[in-house]
Amino acid sequence: MRFVRPKIIGTLKVQKMMAGNWPVMNDIKNAPNKIIVLAVFTFLFRIDSTSQNMNAEDLLEIIDKKMIASEYNGLLTLETLSPVSVKDYNKFQQYVRDSTAKETIYFGIEEDEMSLDYLNVDKKTMVHPSERELNRSMFNLREKVKDLYTKYIHVAQLQFMKIPQRYYSVISNEYSYDDRTLYYESDPNKSYSYSDTSLSSSAYSIFHNHWRLLEFSNRKHDIPYVLAQTLPIFFQNQAPYDLTMDQYNAFLHWKRKNIQSSLKENKFDADIDLVPIFQVDTFQYLIQGPELVDQWGIEREEYEQFLKSTCDSVVRETLYYELSEFRKAERFLNYQDEYFCEEHLEFVEFDPTTKVENRKLFSLNYKSKIRNRKKEVEEIVSKTRSENKESLKFCYLTIDIEESLSNSKSFEEKNWRNYPWFEIDTNYAEIFPIQEIDSTERFMELLNYNQALAFYHWKFPISKSSENTNWKNYIYPTKEEFINMQSGKSSLINNKSFEYISNSLNYRIRFTN
Repeated sequence: MRFVRPKIIGTLKVQKMMAGNWPVMNDIKNAPNKIIVLAVFTFLFRIDSTSQNMNAEDLLEIIDKKMIASEYNGLLTLETLSPVSVKDYNKFQQYVRDSTAKETIYFGIEEDEMSLDYLNVDKKTMVHPSERELNRSMFNLREKVKDLYTKYIHVAQLQFMKIPQRYYSVISNEYSYDDRTLYYESDPNKSYSYSDTSLSSSAYSIFHNHWRLLEFSNRKHDIPYVLAQTLPIFFQNQAPYDLTMDQYNAFLHWKRKNIQSSLKENKFDADIDLVPIFQVDTFQYLIQGPELVDQWGIEREEYEQFLKSTCDSVVRETLYYELSEFRKAERFLNYQDEYFCEEHLEFVEFDPTTKVENRKLFSLNYKSKIRNRKKEVEEIVSKTRSENKESLKFCYLTIDIEESLSNSKSFEEKNWRNYPWFEIDTNYAEIFPIQEIDSTERFMELLNYNQALAFYHWKFPISKSSENTNWKNYIYPTKEEFINMQSGKSSLINNKSFEYISNSLNYRIRFTN
């Protein structure tokens, strides 16, 4: 359902973002100039029968400076200049996540007296701390809880919210918490506004929705494949992908309570409604061919660094498995003396004898020095480097598109607790051994496609992406494009583009008194 936005007097708004690092959003029609004129009205607004007055400037300062003020049916209204963004929705998502965590701990913690630490309540007034349902219905959760997700006694209780550790190496740590387990209930007749059950009005988060961009992906590391994993990181100021009207309405329910609370804190006693303005927007992503040519180039010097890094990993792995003494071997593993065991859902002590299982849980330690002067170490290192001189392998992980899409379609049919719907491919590539006589000028011609992909995954690991990195780095060439570059036909590398249509939300704050 689409609502036509009313014309706002005194405001001309055009919102277009240039192609390249930012998407182009075509949401404003019939606007002749690319300018934004912000008109701040100075209406005086009387609240109830009091003598208190406030003007638009005061309200914008309290609520959001990036809004426009106007008069609607004789009342002051404020309207958003741009759609609700990923960043905006993430705040709502974080609130639901934190609330679900605190709710879970409050009802699950063993000691009744300790449970009251999670309610905004004076303990002295509590006669029966064991009556948790009654207490919870009378008091709100505390706004802030120190070490909410990391405190020792919290970790086991909140495990159902997390993605299993074995998946961390292929997706950004931004998603170590799986927000598909979170629901927001906006029914005013319900006691609590959040739960971990799908029986609630569904408002599960953008985590699942952004990954639905895989449906547009034709191969690994094309634009939709990369956006599915990184859209909330790189494009925080853009509208979320594929949110439903119910999810947007849940956001507005939460937003209204926040604004109402801010007004009350600032001594403005006014009631408000948030009126949604839904629209359909087109988002477009462009990459220029010459940019890709520069990005996909492989120089001998950089490939040598990749070779050394891969060899170093193999040596450390071998030292960890083959050194006889525990203290010597464990130097090459980033282990913890005590850690949370996902299998048993409890904290356990590190067992040095289970090396294979430990290696699955913990990454290699690249900061520890390899002390070749020790005979046992020297022998292992020499043997390993000799054996791998001509047949060195590099391993990397990727998302299996076909399997992931198949799993996502049965999302409603399965219990997804602690089980991601996406599947992971493990890829091994034989690394090209560099010889002294190998050409420096045309080194790229000596590599095959699999060796090049291994290099790209080493140079641009998507699991370590951040808002400061360039999303284009994770777009890799097809085999045909790579061969063209090897042959000196870089001019054949075409521009790449991808666009999709999605609902976005603006809203109007209407003062009802």
